[in-house]
Amino acid sequence: MTDNHRLPDVEEHLLPTIRLLMEIGMPDPVERMIKFHGERMRSSGVAEASRALDEAQSWLISARLHEGVHGKGSLLNKEHPTYVKVVVTKEAGRPVPEQFRYPIRPHGAGRSVSATASAS
Repeated sequence: MTDNHRLPDVEEHLLPTIRLLMEIGMPDPVERMIKFHGERMRSSGVAEASRALDEAQSWLISARLHEGVHGKGSLLNKEHPTYVKVVVTKEAGRPVPEQFRYPIRPHGAGRSVSATASAS
């Protein structure tokens, strides 16, 4: 696999991203992450990854039930700082800063160690 197509790291990228998406209240992206990365997370050997995946699957079931009653998007926290930063930036027509691109990092987290090392 080429450097341009490396898979996101489970501990550094996938776990924080799936947790952040649940925190913001975004079931569709959580469902996509489970679908596309769930098996790799579970087989990664990272104990926390299996727990986080189980938590995400349980959260997704609850989120879908909630949306069934209250409507799609009813869990979305539009005041979450990361959500605000991304939406305001996109609406202004500016490129989304690197720390808010996929994989999403918590508000103010900055660049990863591997990204910093490769930029040198």
